[in-house]
Formats: sequence, C-alpha cells, structure tokens
Amino acid sequence: ASSTPCKNYFLTLQDRTFTSELTPDIFLSGEVHGDETVGPSTVLYLSSLLATASSCVLEHFTDDGDSGSNCSEWYSLGYVFSDALWLSRLLKSRRIII
Repeated sequence: ASSTPCKNYFLTLQDRTFTSELTPDIFLSGEVHGDETVGPSTVLYLSSLLATASSCVLEHFTDDGDSGSNCSEWYSLGYVFSDALWLSRLLKSRRIII
C-alpha cells in the first residue's frame, strides 16, 4: 500500500512596504509533537491577532476625521491601541512564517 504524504501549508505575514530580503524571519510551528491540537489553534489565533492589530493601526492612521473607529474588533478583545502598535511593529520588522 502506498502512503500519501501530508500536505504542509504555510502562512506568511509581513508588511511588504517595510520588509525586504534582508528582513529577519520568524518561524512559528504549532506541531511540536504532531498529535497535539492546541499548537495549531494557538498559531492560527496569533496570526489573526497580528492581522487584526495591523489592520487597526492602519485604519487609525488613514481614517479621515474619525481615527480608530474601525478598531472595534480589537478593542472588543480587551486590548488597547498601544498593544496594536507593538504587534504591528513586528510585521514591519519581521517576516513571520506560520
């Protein structure tokens, strides 16, 4: 019987405006032992958190007149704007591969 190899999916998060080929990479894997379910869920949640934070920061500085009005999802998670600034900085200074 032939076995089919497992498919591996990768998600890359970065702000291409600020990153280049010289930008450091961070690799996050949720499959340390291969049979645990909390790891994949955690890295997917982290990717969502990074994307939401960056979106909030972008909207905050590009909205005309009503800055930050589209950050309601971010604030509903219990975070403050300074948290979003810090997390969005990661995407400006690193290429994160999950």
